[in-house]
Amino acid sequence: AGYGREEYTNSIIASRDTNISPKEVYDTILKLKGNSTVNNKAPLRALDVGAGAGVSTQVLWDLGYHEIDALDWSGVAWQKNVEEEGQCPPSVRFYELDDERFMKLWRENNSKSNKQQKYDV
Repeated sequence: AGYGREEYTNSIIASRDTNISPKEVYDTILKLKGNSTVNNKAPLRALDVGAGAGVSTQVLWDLGYHEIDALDWSGVAWQKNVEEEGQCPPSVRFYELDDERFMKLWRENNSKSNKQQKYDV
């Protein structure tokens, strides 16, 4: 995946006065790993919106979320960094959809099932 190629130079606007790089976000999430409790009885499920090259997906995996639905409106970065250059466990599923279309699909699938599939994060 794009994991290992993160950088601090590109940033996103977290608020009007705060710019933060995705790498800083991942570092913060990984620091919280020591404070999190993981229930080993059931696999933890995560929804990764804006998965891009799979860096955030890898962070979630490292935190113990081993059932992940990753989505991004463009699959180019995922295909290059995860499918072509990396490995992707079968419990990580990628959807080339925006969040609204994914949620519509998720609702439709859950309405057909007796058990609602919820995410832990």
